[in-house]
Amino acid sequence: MWELGKAYQILGLSSPAPSDLMALLGQGSETLGELTRAAADLPADQAVVLDQVELLAPLPNPGKIIGVARNYHDWLAQAGAAVPEEPTLFAKTANTVVGPGQAVVLSPPATEVSYEAEVGVVMGGRGRDIDPGEAMSLVAGYTIVNDISAINLIKQDGNMFRGKNLDSFLPMGPALVTVDEVPDPGDLAITLAKNGRILQDSSTSRMVMKIPELISYISRGFTLEPGDVIATGTPAGTASLNKPPTYLRPGDDMVITIDGLGVLSNPVTQA
Repeated sequence: MWELGKAYQILGLSSPAPSDLMALLGQGSETLGELTRAAADLPADQAVVLDQVELLAPLPNPGKIIGVARNYHDWLAQAGAAVPEEPTLFAKTANTVVGPGQAVVLSPPATEVSYEAEVGVVMGGRGRDIDPGEAMSLVAGYTIVNDISAINLIKQDGNMFRGKNLDSFLPMGPALVTVDEVPDPGDLAITLAKNGRILQDSSTSRMVMKIPELISYISRGFTLEPGDVIATGTPAGTASLNKPPTYLRPGDDMVITIDGLGVLSNPVTQA
């Protein structure tokens, strides 16, 4: 579990270990467990202090990114919307991914841009038509994602594709936290602050469809693979629902905090 204020150290991997996290996840949970045990036995003098490195997105080029809309009871209440019988899904592409501290860049077509603090579920196994009771056995871990959305483009186009997929529109990090470090992903406090003002303040306990059911639903006739990321939805407080709206502007700073998953901070700039 990622704890605020804790002094972390980084242990580097050497051959024949996988070269990146995508390759590691492709080798299965057994390899991940072996590396975790090996790291625990390495001498401390072989470690690097976390403050001395630049963290990148844990999965800079995921195979699939599946977003879930309308999946928090408090978001639905603020929007005046009914609880859906089934979740609304959309896709995000790998060009949207940026890491901790990297900028979200506002491009000219996007004039009404919102933040969306979310738990990202990272798949560690492969499956299709997955039973909810087996879903969590295929999860490698969790990370924080910020599903940046150009609301004006979504309204203009009548669909979510362009408004969700501009470059830099999915900050991710600060790390992949493995499932053994998160006892209950269904009860994590989640906040987002913009320029120090908290605009989203909720808990994953307010999800409409919980993580096992989401995985099962998404996998109906659809193969989930190691390294795929599911963005599980966002709570109340998104920019377009606030009065007045709290859209992103150049110079803004966003900070998402999720219990056990850490802190993801990203500035906003103009293209």
